[in-house]
Amino acid sequence: MQELLYKDIIKSYDIRGVWEQNLLPQDIDLISRCLANYTLSRGGKAVCVGRDGRASSKIIYEIVCNNFIKIGIDIIALGLIHTPMLYLIMNDSKNALNTKSIDGITEMGLMITGSHNPPDHNGIKIMLKDRFLEGADIKRVVDNYLNQEINSQNISKQYNSGTFHDLNLTEYYITKIVKSSKISDVDCSNLKIAWDLGGGAIAVILPTLLSILKTHNILINELIDCKFSGRSANPIPENLSELCDKIMSNECDFGFAFDGDGDRIVMVMNDGRILTGGELLYIIACDMKNRIDHLKVIVDIKMSQKIIDRLKSNNIDVTLLPSGHSIIKNNMSKQKIILAGEMSGHIYCAEDYYYIDDPLLIVCKVIRIHQNDNNFIRARLGELGVSYSYEGNIKCSLEISEGIIFAIGMKLINLGIPYCNIDGIRCVYEWGYWLVRNSNTEDILMIHIESDTQEKLYKIWLMVYKLLLEIAKNWRGNDLLLKVKNMNRPSIYKKA
Repeated sequence: MQELLYKDIIKSYDIRGVWEQNLLPQDIDLISRCLANYTLSRGGKAVCVGRDGRASSKIIYEIVCNNFIKIGIDIIALGLIHTPMLYLIMNDSKNALNTKSIDGITEMGLMITGSHNPPDHNGIKIMLKDRFLEGADIKRVVDNYLNQEINSQNISKQYNSGTFHDLNLTEYYITKIVKSSKISDVDCSNLKIAWDLGGGAIAVILPTLLSILKTHNILINELIDCKFSGRSANPIPENLSELCDKIMSNECDFGFAFDGDGDRIVMVMNDGRILTGGELLYIIACDMKNRIDHLKVIVDIKMSQKIIDRLKSNNIDVTLLPSGHSIIKNNMSKQKIILAGEMSGHIYCAEDYYYIDDPLLIVCKVIRIHQNDNNFIRARLGELGVSYSYEGNIKCSLEISEGIIFAIGMKLINLGIPYCNIDGIRCVYEWGYWLVRNSNTEDILMIHIESDTQEKLYKIWLMVYKLLLEIAKNWRGNDLLLKVKNMNRPSIYKKA
């Protein structure tokens, strides 16, 4: 059991790994027992559990549910859902569960999902009734449980079994979305929208919403697909060509795509332009600013500098935080900030809602914005102008990537160059920025660069490349040097 602590499956804000490689059934067994005992220690009597459509999710779901039931904790089994539904039920469990004649408030919510990762990946996102568990919290829970077992404090305890409640709360969830977004205030029947569900978990929820919207819809990858054979679970631009084609060939007003567990959203315009998470955040923020005084927004470390600057020029306060859904949501709740966004497409809006990322809420807000003023979105995008970006990565262990980031920081200090180090290294110039950081979900070092011209983008890339090359030359072994030399050069595409 102790070996678990040395496996790289407890990430910065959840548990992730490759099923039956570094994420094994015995790992899930141990982690779920740790979480069950932790729930019991907090006086919890029930937990909500949901899963995505991956083949391994069913196995993990059964292990988790059984371990909670064994020690007397009731299971609110939500079955196959998208992640935001679990978040909503956890935030409003008393009302949601009373609709099913179940008493009490759930102490913990567990979403079994591999998120945007390949089909052989999986993991668990963990939420308490008042906050999200981050990586350090999860490690403490595991350590405490292991220490108790070593001291034989819990081995002989006998518990009454918990109860298994199999619930479908789709109708409750959709009712909340419709009410909070005020989408019923506008007529959507003239809209034609393309939807790429990616074979992900949102496929079980979206049809209920569409029956209310009454839009004309074109759906692709609309069936649950545990192998994501239609397209990758990750809705990045290179995976959205089919959606773009459908939008343009069918003269749709716009389209949307989602990731594997349905907590990320990508919007595509009628000309095939794919919006970043930052651009979508900017649209939502400009709309909210019209009715909310002193609007504050949280953005992640990967956020476009142009978006940050434009938000500030609109008198919107901006707070920069490390990437990660649990970090963002915990800080929103603490600071009472009702809007946040990540470049990857996590958009969090707590206006008449909760501190969670919910793409279907954002879909409804975007539709309402468009129906109230069909020039609003284009006008806001026009304010952002044109920018160019680069994304690259170097495959390496967490230990190596942390060493590289430390070395970059030391070099910048010696050169007298200011930087932000809340999550990797971020350097900002008048004409762009660059960021080098660890991925929270994969063993890679990520490089993000943005500038307002292709020439300046390449100039920044060359600076970062030379910096990494100098570090790699002095690194033990030749493997890193070869990886840096093989870094892809900028493949430039317009973001706006």
